[in-house]
Amino acid sequence: MLLTRSRVTIWSADRYAKVCSGLTGYILNGNLCYVMTDENTPLQKGLPGLRAIREALGLSQKEVAEKVHCTPDFIRFIETGRSDCRQDLHRQLAQALCCKVVELFEAPAPERLAEIKDAFEIRKGLEAAARQAQRQAEQEKGVA
Repeated sequence: MLLTRSRVTIWSADRYAKVCSGLTGYILNGNLCYVMTDENTPLQKGLPGLRAIREALGLSQKEVAEKVHCTPDFIRFIETGRSDCRQDLHRQLAQALCCKVVELFEAPAPERLAEIKDAFEIRKGLEAAARQAQRQAEQEKGVA
């Protein structure tokens, strides 16, 4: 799998060994995400976009952790690169925050952050309406 967004290229684990010199981008090796230099030297790990998106949505690390069923410390560690995470957690985080996986690796532009925030608010409203409808249905079922 190869995803490209502007000048950022994300390679799947099976393509890791095929990285050629001169490539600059992020490499998913199943665990860590690196920014690579022309010499293929890791410069950065972690998910800097995660923090930017989380803060734009007004969420704490604890709230994000609850959405993806992990600890707030783990969210802090993956934001700063002190710990790695699996690709399935990348997908869970993106889904929970209404963004694309690639946006977790670099902070999105302010316009995109506004779009993410709008999508998050819409989903939050839909989830609240669904919970209310479910409660009403349960109440009607209990009355009948």
